Amino acid sequence: LAWVAVEDSLKDAFGPAWSKELEKTGQSRIGLVVGSSAAGIGPFSECLAEGKEDDSARYGACARDLASRLRIGGPVWTCCSVCASGAIAIAEAAEMLVSRDVDLVLAVGVDALHPFVGSGFDALGALADCPRPFGRDRNGLVLGEGACSIVMCRDPGDRPWGMLSGWGVSGDAHHLTAPDPTGAGLARAMKAALVMAGREPHEVHVINAHGTATVFNDAMEAAAIGAVFGDQRRQLPVYTVKGTIGHTLGAAGAIEAGV
Repeated sequence: LAWVAVEDSLKDAFGPAWSKELEKTGQSRIGLVVGSSAAGIGPFSECLAEGKEDDSARYGACARDLASRLRIGGPVWTCCSVCASGAIAIAEAAEMLVSRDVDLVLAVGVDALHPFVGSGFDALGALADCPRPFGRDRNGLVLGEGACSIVMCRDPGDRPWGMLSGWGVSGDAHHLTAPDPTGAGLARAMKAALVMAGREPHEVHVINAHGTATVFNDAMEAAAIGAVFGDQRRQLPVYTVKGTIGHTLGAAGAIEAGV
């Protein structure tokens, strides 16, 4: 699942001869960050059931496999911040570029559906038959699966690439599964991103929300947006793709960045 996304992103960035671009950059100057929430849970469950060990069941197996296929010699690692993993992978990849550890980096978000994960969300009472993000009658999420890979570099030359101008990361320190209802953590992350980008709230034209369609998360996001943007929030378009493709967990942030 991750490899298909990675290969597509490299073709999109450099064309059919993308491998030559990697060779020109040099193995040691290419990095990889994989964000995932439930990586390897399928093989791991099978190993537990059969009482055996398998390298594919390890959490970093996906990153290791991608790095091996691409012969990446720079920093390679996996991050898990549950449903924020894909977005944080992009931020960490950007940090690699800013610190000049690499010249090119792949930020990947990936998660595949597995009964164990579905059971966990069911136990939380978070699942619904139909996701209705920010709707008055919202009552839960629908799980999806997917992967997204984003190719990032400091200097894309004359390629018509987008630009990541700022990012922010924070934690609620509130509860293991429930968000801080005030949205304070999310507000800190948005403010940090604006400061890094050198932008004011009124310069933002659209917001991509996490938008899980759960009662508590959507309310928290609305509170955070209000805290950062004030009355401007009434004119700001806010959207989420989870009503269409479901919640792809660790892949969500990367997929939504791609969208």
